[in-house]
Amino acid sequence: QRLWESPNAVYRRSPAWESSEYALAAWLRKGEIEAAKIPCAPYDTRIFRSALERIRSLTAETPETFQPRMKELCASAGIALAFVAELPKTRVYGATRWLGPTKALIQLSLRGKSDDHFWFTFFHEAGHILLHGKRAAFVDFVAGKSDLMPAENDQEEEANAFARDFLIPPPSYRAFREKGNFDEAELLSFAKTIGIAPGIVAGRLQHDGVIPFSQANGLKQRFTFA
Repeated sequence: QRLWESPNAVYRRSPAWESSEYALAAWLRKGEIEAAKIPCAPYDTRIFRSALERIRSLTAETPETFQPRMKELCASAGIALAFVAELPKTRVYGATRWLGPTKALIQLSLRGKSDDHFWFTFFHEAGHILLHGKRAAFVDFVAGKSDLMPAENDQEEEANAFARDFLIPPPSYRAFREKGNFDEAELLSFAKTIGIAPGIVAGRLQHDGVIPFSQANGLKQRFTFA
């Protein structure tokens, strides 16, 4: 209650969202326990930004390749990256909080399972680290509209914009959309050109209403906990 019901705890959720606060507290505590096992260098913004560039280049790799490398790169910048399976009645995608002045935690659940959801959630949480203060704790349940207060919505929109534009640079995205051809071959070619997983491109086009949600799903990878 002291931490997760405080004014500094920001929740991104839909008005229809229901969850068990006790299950959520357990999931968040599991992340803290995992983070305690991860030695990290003191937080450094410059190193973290560089780490994010290198992590972006891993999006087309398999989990066996990208997961350990992500954890190493984050730890080198002062971020403990914890993968914690979703508990029943939590419905949570990710969370971010500072464990101290020099160490932060990004916690991911794999809710949604497809790679576009996974990578967007990670870079959204990274956006909170880079853009927002060390006192706030963020818990993210859904990727859509929320019932947050305006100031809190601003923070969530900033994190959304960071993830969106970091993964797909706006000039490249605009040029691709202007071509008007969104078959799978073009999506694959564009993804290769900008150096990201094609599932991320498919998910972005679906989200923006450019293609239907029934199109290009074969380009997405789906992740599960081992």
